[in-house]
Amino acid sequence: MRRLLPVLLCCAALLSCKDEVKLPQIEVAEYASGYKHGWIVALDDRYDKWFRSYSAVVLDDTRGGDVAGYQSVMGHDGNFLMIVDGEIRIFDAATGMNAGRIVPQDGGRYVCMDMDTLSGMLYALDSVHSRIDCVSPSGGLTGSVQLEGEHVYERAVLIDEGTLLVLASGFSGRETFIVDLAGGRVSALDVPADDVVKLSESVVDSLRSMGLPLWTVGRTRDGDVLVKHLFEDIVYRYDRSGSTPMYQVADAGGIKCSERGLRLKGKRQTWLTGMWQLGNGLWILRYKEYRNGLLLSAYAICNSDMTLYNNTIAYNSSRMWWTAPGLNVYDIRPEDIITVGPGGHRIYRLKAYNKSVHLPPSMQEDLGRGEVILCVFDLK
Repeated sequence: MRRLLPVLLCCAALLSCKDEVKLPQIEVAEYASGYKHGWIVALDDRYDKWFRSYSAVVLDDTRGGDVAGYQSVMGHDGNFLMIVDGEIRIFDAATGMNAGRIVPQDGGRYVCMDMDTLSGMLYALDSVHSRIDCVSPSGGLTGSVQLEGEHVYERAVLIDEGTLLVLASGFSGRETFIVDLAGGRVSALDVPADDVVKLSESVVDSLRSMGLPLWTVGRTRDGDVLVKHLFEDIVYRYDRSGSTPMYQVADAGGIKCSERGLRLKGKRQTWLTGMWQLGNGLWILRYKEYRNGLLLSAYAICNSDMTLYNNTIAYNSSRMWWTAPGLNVYDIRPEDIITVGPGGHRIYRLKAYNKSVHLPPSMQEDLGRGEVILCVFDLK
């Protein structure tokens, strides 16, 4: 039985028709629900066509195999930096051993970070104290920028040298701010309309439990910042002056939000929850699909115009078919934590170890210090 996969995104070109702006849509792609590998169309290109190298390390983390506490992954100067349970952990890239940590002051909690890769300066969002901490390459705090306290801040992303875009999660509409790091000035960019609903903490927690982040943030290989709000169907490109519509998500998630809570509308919705452009111009898209009472997780690989590349789709636990022979530790699955480094030339992927994961012999003895595995894929 054939089913239709909802269109994820539409072309970026804007057609002007008097007062109406239309975003043209791309064609619907198909997949077979009865495919023997479980709802997947496999990549024809093997590892040696995609990657220059790939490796994995067991992280020095005694918390067990829980990866839910990890929120960011980035590499810099021979180390991996991650937000783990509200603080920044630093791991040696070669060994996975603990190389330090950056703890927010006064009981704070980091929820997001971004880095100026040229200077090595790190900017971390402390959600408890509503501030941006500026951290030097040596790990020392060089200053902070205080944000207004009445907002609920969720994401911070570097737009250009010295400018941060900060995203708040208090409303069912976009609420964004621009931070001038040099001058310490904060200015509102997007202000919620009068008719949007203010989200309670329980509603935001419900969304997170469904794997639906209020904000999806991506970066192109040229460094442009793309942002989508869960309750809107448009992906915007941001700079310090504002936003420009770039793509439209078809069948965007129908969530009815009111002061009484959340309700899913209709039998089928799609929510874009992640987007990363690779150095070769292709995109990795992650999304959730609600279909007849089932909530599915999926990845798709798309061309630069957002049409599916080689019909490559992976649903739930089915593999993306990037698998080194005999070593399924290098599978990329929809539930894995994934991020892409600057310029799109490196993919980071976190997963928890279990007995079904086949490790290289050199890694077996490292399992005594932790159960969280970081895989690094260097693209050609």
